[in-house]
Amino acid sequence: MSQSLKADNGSTVEVQSRGAGPMLNDVTDAIDVGAASDDDVHDRLRPTAKMATSRRILITSKNTGLWQAEQDEETAAKVTELLQQDFEKHHVFFNSRGFHNHITHYLLTLYGLGAPISALETAYDANEHYQQKAISVKHSVVTELQRNWSANASNYLGVGEHYPDFLAFFQLEIDEKGWEAVLSEFVFQDTSKSRDIYQRLFAGICHPLIQLQFGLEWEQPALIAAALAQAAVHDNSLGDFFDKVDAAVEANDKSGAEVPHRYLSRVCEEIRSSDSPLRNAAEWKDSDSLFDGVLARTLKEAIELATSLRVEEKDLDERTAEMLHHNAYVSAASSQYPPRVPRYDFFLIHSLNASLFFLSLDKPFIPVSGRIRLLEHKMRYDVLQYIARGCPLLRMSTIRECSTHVMQEAKLPVDLLPTFQNIFDDGHVVKVVRSLLLAEETSSEWEGSRWMRLSNVEDWLQAHRMLLRGVQGQNDKWIYGTGFTSAWKDMPLLSDSEESSDDSDD
Repeated sequence: MSQSLKADNGSTVEVQSRGAGPMLNDVTDAIDVGAASDDDVHDRLRPTAKMATSRRILITSKNTGLWQAEQDEETAAKVTELLQQDFEKHHVFFNSRGFHNHITHYLLTLYGLGAPISALETAYDANEHYQQKAISVKHSVVTELQRNWSANASNYLGVGEHYPDFLAFFQLEIDEKGWEAVLSEFVFQDTSKSRDIYQRLFAGICHPLIQLQFGLEWEQPALIAAALAQAAVHDNSLGDFFDKVDAAVEANDKSGAEVPHRYLSRVCEEIRSSDSPLRNAAEWKDSDSLFDGVLARTLKEAIELATSLRVEEKDLDERTAEMLHHNAYVSAASSQYPPRVPRYDFFLIHSLNASLFFLSLDKPFIPVSGRIRLLEHKMRYDVLQYIARGCPLLRMSTIRECSTHVMQEAKLPVDLLPTFQNIFDDGHVVKVVRSLLLAEETSSEWEGSRWMRLSNVEDWLQAHRMLLRGVQGQNDKWIYGTGFTSAWKDMPLLSDSEESSDDSDD
């Protein structure tokens, strides 16, 4: 079905839905065409067969993402085909509880790690059957968003059923302005509109941020539109906290206070060993340990701590590497609780996986101020999540002394890749693997830095082995709240030969 929509300037936009999906025409007479002739507009917007658009995904063998694995055109064509199917056929959530569709992440991660076609097809088939079907666009909603976002968006933000409407809106925006300009407007500028969207990127344990990371990393306008739409249908549950921290930071800056430089891992280690109210802010009984625990019981202390987590422009690249390294360290170190089998924490791995977003931000259209603002928000979010998981013990000995007895013949983390690529879940495992690999690579540029914890290849290999021991052959692969003793009571035991000499610390 199709419908003609009127833009603010009176130009006509033809919107079309393909079947049940929220897809629009490949070429749209965009809004704000001004005095341009029809031919000029058509030429400007006409996509070519070898061009990714806001509705068409196109992955090439040369574009394998940050890890830069080798791929061939046949595999590139297959991942493009599967990604397009997912994009057209499925909703962003696969159930009424807002659980996320991970197919895009899974396929691009496998592809970006050099996996073959067989792995891509198996991963897709394992996850396609339970997805929610795409639903039709409500064209009247798209019209309202186009006419006046500021006045009308609040009627639909945070509502999952409006995902196709926001997707259609962002597709039209990208058709008109280009994906770079749309990201600038809705994420990287410092306006009330962009502030609302980038705060929502951290909702749903950072799933919108992770989705945007893949779109930006592979420069796929369709995935960028999907990520912005995904952010739009999440509640801005952290917005009040972020706003209060921003206000406190602004007050400090106006007073001329010195910008502190606090290392993330040291901050978490100090909270763990302190008598700060933050140490026990979250409790096992909390239905949501972040909101019902940390932000309900210790909001003042959390704001004070978050205000101290700052980034100066001269340190931007190093603080980005530190943030990624910190999340790798926290995820690995907190996964050990002898005599239980190591288990990475489900919430903490999302902080780790979302960290890769920041490796794709060094682009001309992204202002340094926008990169700094988002990085500071991410650092604050990471510390909140650590506290919400019960402030698990962090020390390198838990990694170095863990005797998992898996893949002892491996000399490098990449030696484990074929094994990981054949563990088929919903994509979380290989995403963690890729994040660890990129964390190691990025950290190597800052060897000897004070924030460094995993300092050699054996440390990183151990982190991968611990992950493998916890997921291989296991139905339940993650722990939820690794800092709480109660979370571990039903976890499987290590064999006698595997038990670490390191004692757990409750």
